[in-house]
Amino acid sequence: MTGCPILSDSSFVGKGGMNPVRPRTVLVFKPPTTSILHPTLPDQQRQEGWGTRSTVTLHESERPNPVSSERMFQISKAPLGIATMFSAAKAFRLIATLAVLALPSAAQTAPPLNGIAHIALRVRSLDASREFYEKLGFEQAFALQDKDGKDRESFIKINDRQFLELYPANPDVPKEAAIGFLHVCFEGEDLNEIHDDYVAHGLTPISVRKAGAGNLLFTLEGPEQADGTHQNLEYTQYMPGSLHSNDQGKHIGQDRIGDLIRSVAIAMKDPTAARDFYINQLSFKTLPGDPMFFHMPGNSGQEIEIANSKLGTKARFTLRSENLAKSARLLHKLHIDALKSRDTLTFSDPDGNIIMIRGL
Repeated sequence: MTGCPILSDSSFVGKGGMNPVRPRTVLVFKPPTTSILHPTLPDQQRQEGWGTRSTVTLHESERPNPVSSERMFQISKAPLGIATMFSAAKAFRLIATLAVLALPSAAQTAPPLNGIAHIALRVRSLDASREFYEKLGFEQAFALQDKDGKDRESFIKINDRQFLELYPANPDVPKEAAIGFLHVCFEGEDLNEIHDDYVAHGLTPISVRKAGAGNLLFTLEGPEQADGTHQNLEYTQYMPGSLHSNDQGKHIGQDRIGDLIRSVAIAMKDPTAARDFYINQLSFKTLPGDPMFFHMPGNSGQEIEIANSKLGTKARFTLRSENLAKSARLLHKLHIDALKSRDTLTFSDPDGNIIMIRGL
């Protein structure tokens, strides 16, 4: 049976018409049974662009089928036999993740990222959203005000290195009226190194600057999103004396429903083109059997999911819980309806953004 590729270093030839492609290698990792663990999806959801190298060519028939988080949830609710096979899929994914993270650091061509720094959301009511997340155990670390002294941005703390950024909608300003996902921000250890590496590979990030909270920041235009706008990718480096650094060890709710952002989904107009961008331009790595989930450079193990346009402008992100039963009890106490599977709780915030809580 044909194995699934893990992308790393060495010679890699991307699809034509792309920006300069980083050199990579294709390591072949053989899964147990892709036909059972990854059911066939409609043809339009099949993703292309695995690329070729001199010794391995992956044909369309050999590519694993994508499986969405919703489909994973459906499988987990299936009869026991299928649930057992799903458990095998989870074990396989864990092994694959470890295989990706175990690649020698010398083989990485891109500077590492520390993980997801924040997810930014535009919300209908800043007060209602803050209250909702506070009920889940997440505290506001700080806020930034506009010239009239009104909060224009609220920083909800997940842990010392990860936040939700909430922006209030303004119906009088067209670009600030839409509710939902705004952007994801990655944390870098050396932002200037990451910026210069991108420039050297033909990308055009804006210059590194100091942002309002006191950290270094640059942005990069990404692929076209489901709403027709281009993705705004943010990168930050936490600096001594910044609002984030000064809040270290503070505003961390002991009973919060999750303690880490594990992944975030981004709806793309053309998932195939977006997939090529993340692999060939940003050096993200795919997991065998999950070709639309990507590990970022470095050892964080955190993921980006490329979703199809059906997600629309909603955000969907996954938080880690050390005690899923405790998280379920909190949701029940708060009268928040959640879909339950063996290892995941799924519910929505007041604006319809999808939150998934996943056990260790």
